[in-house]
Formats: sequence, structure tokens, C-alpha cells
Amino acid sequence: DGNVEAFSYTQVRVIEAWIGLLATNLPPAFGLHQLLQELRRALSARLRAAQTAQGSRLCAVDWHSLAAPVLQEIAQVGQRDFTVPSACASETCRLWSLLHVLTAEGFRRQPETTTALDGEPLAARPAELLTSIRDFLEEYFKCLYCRRHFLEQFDRGSYGLHSARRDAGEAVLYFWRLHNAVSVRIAAEHSCDEVDRRWPPLSVCAKCWDIESPHDWEVLSETLAMQEGGRGGPRAADAVRALRSRASPQEPEVLRFLLA
Repeated sequence: DGNVEAFSYTQVRVIEAWIGLLATNLPPAFGLHQLLQELRRALSARLRAAQTAQGSRLCAVDWHSLAAPVLQEIAQVGQRDFTVPSACASETCRLWSLLHVLTAEGFRRQPETTTALDGEPLAARPAELLTSIRDFLEEYFKCLYCRRHFLEQFDRGSYGLHSARRDAGEAVLYFWRLHNAVSVRIAAEHSCDEVDRRWPPLSVCAKCWDIESPHDWEVLSETLAMQEGGRGGPRAADAVRALRSRASPQEPEVLRFLLA
């Protein structure tokens, strides 16, 4: 972010894994694979030369030099492929969008269904993807509250993390569940409005929800507990009450919707 003079060995290792994930799981249409792989190889060489966790630092000026070709190409991709401005107004929103893209692309190009002959890099396996994301957010996610909450939920194994480590479709659903839980919780904490923040809404995907379900959606248990404990804003009860339709997600339909 411009405020760091050097990166430690551990930080470089985290960056190297993250760049590797971007290289394998960004859509091939972006045309970034080769440059990202070259950047990863350069970082890997730095790590090999370091030998030990105490033996090397990467100066920020060197990092900027290594990353410059990738950043230039990203700017070109933005001008070429994204003529409509992003709907995201915050870094957190952009991060969520990226995580959804990486997991969805990982599902589409699973090693079991894709070969090198297809001309596309093999996607990272779910466990590798999740570890790379967790470690990168721990080191570099600048929203301290968001980072702490993410790590608490991740390290607790919430929202089906165990299954997500083994199955690419579950990895897609894992971040969908987590994003829903965060959106609803934040709305209740800040008393934003009484709008149902679950995604996708019935108006967009009617098949995604069982509106006859007699059960609460377990993913929203944190928000429900917060409301019942009186820890929301003055309108938190109303915000959460909007979720008490007890609709349960039909996850196979949700997965189809997310990959469409």
C-alpha cells in the first residue's frame, strides 16, 4: 500500500502463493496467466535464495519493479474488457467479488475435468485455494475488523469449511455462505434498513430458496444470536425479523445460479 519498505520472508511466501492462485484461477480471457506465472517464478527464486525464514527481505522498490508488468497489463484489461464502471465502492466489496471469481473459476476448471491440452492452466485445488486466501487476508487485508472476523470464522471452520477443502463446488458455496452471513450481520449491527440481505433474492432466483421451510438458515445464526442478545442497533430486531421467513437455500440451485 506504499507504506512498507520491505517484506519479510514469510510475507513474500504468502504473496508468492497468492500470485500463484491468481495465475491459475483468474479467467483465461483476462490474459494475465503468463505474466503472473513469471512473477511467481521470480518470487520463488527469491525464496529459494533466502534459504531460511530469517535470511531474506524483499525491498518494496524491488517488489514494485517485479509487479510493474502485471499492473500495466491489468490496467489494459480494465480499459479493454470493463467499459462499465464497477458497482463496488469499497475495497471490501472488490475483494468479495474477486474471491467469488476465483472459486467459481476453480470449479469450472477442476483438474478432474481440465487438461493442459485445453490450453488453460489447471486451477488450484480447493485446499490450496482456501489456504492461499486465508494467509493473504491475514497479512494484507487492510480492514482490521473485517480481517479479524474473517480469521475467527475461518479458523473455527464455520460455514462448511471442511467440505470446501475437498470439493470445488463446496468452496464456491463456502464463500457464498460466508458473504451472506457478513452482509446480514453488518445490516443488523448498523441498523441500515429492513431489507433482506440474503443473496440471491427470490426475485432473481426463485428456485434458490425453499420458502416453506420451517427452519432458520444456520448460516445466519450469528446475527440471530446478536439480535437476541440485544447487541444490534436500535432497529436491529426489525432488520433481523425480515429474515425470519425461515426460507432455506436450495444449494444445488444456488450453485447453478452462481456459476451461470
